[in-house]
Amino acid sequence: MGKLKKKRRFTLRKKLVLLTLLMCAVFCAASVTVSYRLYSTDLRKSLQRLGENLDRTLASEIAPEDLDRYYETRKTDDRYYEIQDLILDLEDNNDVEYLYVVRPNGTGVTFLFDSDMRADASGDYYAGGNCSLGTYVELVGPFAKLTGQMLAGEAIGPVQSKDESYGWLMTISYPVNHEDGTMAGYIMVDISMNDVMNQEHLFLLSMTALLSLLTIAITTVYLAFVRRSVLRPIRLLTEAAQAYEGGKSKEPFSKLQLKSHDELQTLSDAFRKMIEEIARYGKEQTQLAVREERLETEFQLAKEINAAMLPKALPGSAEGQIFQIRGRVERTRELSSCFFDYFLLGGGKLCVVIGEVPGKGISADLFMVVARTTVKSQLRSGLPLVEAMTAANQQLYEIGGGMALEVLAGVMEEDGAFSYINAGQSSPFLMRSKDRYEGMQEPVFAPLGQNENVVYQARKVTLRWGDRFFFCTGGLNCIMDSDGTEFSKRQLQVTLNVSRSRKMELDDLLRCVADEGKAYAANPEEVRSFAVLLMEYRRSSRYFDQCVVSPDREGENQITQFLKRQLSRNGYTPRGIAQVAVLAGELFTVCCWKLEKQQMLCLECVVDPTTRNVTLRVKAPFGGKDPLNEARGTAAAQAVQFIRESAKQVDFIPGDPEDVLRVEKQPEETELEGNARES
Repeated sequence: MGKLKKKRRFTLRKKLVLLTLLMCAVFCAASVTVSYRLYSTDLRKSLQRLGENLDRTLASEIAPEDLDRYYETRKTDDRYYEIQDLILDLEDNNDVEYLYVVRPNGTGVTFLFDSDMRADASGDYYAGGNCSLGTYVELVGPFAKLTGQMLAGEAIGPVQSKDESYGWLMTISYPVNHEDGTMAGYIMVDISMNDVMNQEHLFLLSMTALLSLLTIAITTVYLAFVRRSVLRPIRLLTEAAQAYEGGKSKEPFSKLQLKSHDELQTLSDAFRKMIEEIARYGKEQTQLAVREERLETEFQLAKEINAAMLPKALPGSAEGQIFQIRGRVERTRELSSCFFDYFLLGGGKLCVVIGEVPGKGISADLFMVVARTTVKSQLRSGLPLVEAMTAANQQLYEIGGGMALEVLAGVMEEDGAFSYINAGQSSPFLMRSKDRYEGMQEPVFAPLGQNENVVYQARKVTLRWGDRFFFCTGGLNCIMDSDGTEFSKRQLQVTLNVSRSRKMELDDLLRCVADEGKAYAANPEEVRSFAVLLMEYRRSSRYFDQCVVSPDREGENQITQFLKRQLSRNGYTPRGIAQVAVLAGELFTVCCWKLEKQQMLCLECVVDPTTRNVTLRVKAPFGGKDPLNEARGTAAAQAVQFIRESAKQVDFIPGDPEDVLRVEKQPEETELEGNARES
């Protein structure tokens, strides 16, 4: 709070004073400006109306014929002096500068009457003045531009002019015309603009002084009100907040009682309630911190337990493993008890286990450790799969205390025979030869430890080279989107069967499925932990093998060596091997014309042990077009003709992204060795 006081440089009171003064100054300036302009406009219009009235009054007393006579004779008479007396009375009684009558002619005017002509001591008007009857004056300034209009007897508006002799004047003119419209003369009234400006300046000073006094009075009253009703309550609130001392003292706020019946009183009450909420929140946060610390300890313990129990890499062999297997566990912040495991049994068998203990907390996680150890121990005991699972079920039922293990366990033989039992776990997916993942339809038995008397049965599937099994726990399947549809019912199989997924390495596919599952969730915070496991059978057989080569001369040599090795294993004679190799060479050449240098080609060789037919399958991205139909040129046509004549059957199967060209050949009996026929 001390630092806060030091940083304060400009108080709210000063800001309000300056803001009020600024507002009042702007208001005064705007008011004075508007008032001055309105007054000036009204004053000038009023003077213009005065001049027009004087002109019309005098015009009503003068006949056009009189003006013609005085202009032509330049002699005065009694009537002339009557008019002159009227002009003097009008000027003296209406506070105008000059009142006169002129006759425009040529480029100037001839004066007929003028208020400057005054009577002498004897009562006679002297006739020798500058503007006496017959005096001619050239028009200058703005009047010079109006000569044509005046000669025509047209009405002209007020004209302002400055002259060294007569000063700054505003002239209002009125034409006196004959009945036929010809001009007889003009009556003109001059009003001093200096007097007008003096009146305007006097008004401006008076208005400014009045508004300034009003501004000072209003500002004083307003600031006094603000100080009492706004600044004082704010100061009391500030002092109470500064005395609060980080929550150690509530007394300042308890004693603060504002009775302003406005927003400041509401703010004071809100501060008081906030202090109470802060105190309550502090207690809750302390309790939450203790609980979070305990949960974090449990979570770290569970992570350490699960990390310690992750399966180790399978031991390698000189010939390589006949299967590949990878697993992944996606964990949330809450404790979970899902796991996967795989290990080797005697005779080169592979055992896979994936499971989950329903529920959360350290107790479920510890039971998972016990259950996992129990299942692994029984499977390693040498008992058949069904007997091992039955024994594990009875053992977990005795120690479970109402807890159970949802698990899928299976054993893979070296020849590809895979037996498994599903005890309450999600059904797996099987992909045959990189074709499509299809859900398995097997019986699902009760979880281990839930029921003592369960008769388990194993499902058996024979895998071939390239077949894959995908396993997952219920946490992945139960992820729901905004419509409440589970991930397993809408998206899981789609994710597995996109073309890029079927070509992914095992680790990449598991990561892709996990990411898709979490992205599918309507509420990511509700996703619980899950485990995924992927197994691929890699052992090639005597009757099936494949090789992947580049579309060039080296690739052709690799295919030739591959066919010699594979067909020799099946007992074909050198002649038979040569015929198949020639057919494969022509097929390779035609297919290479459709491929780019950086693309790869896969050749599969399948021997039917019954008919002894040889099937060659070429897999490559041909763009959905049969390369045999797309071949151009004489050499290509001869190669295609040779392929069709030599093969028993030729098929093209378009795909995405790889197409398949399938050629089946039936060798002659003389091409086979006797021992091959007997086998």
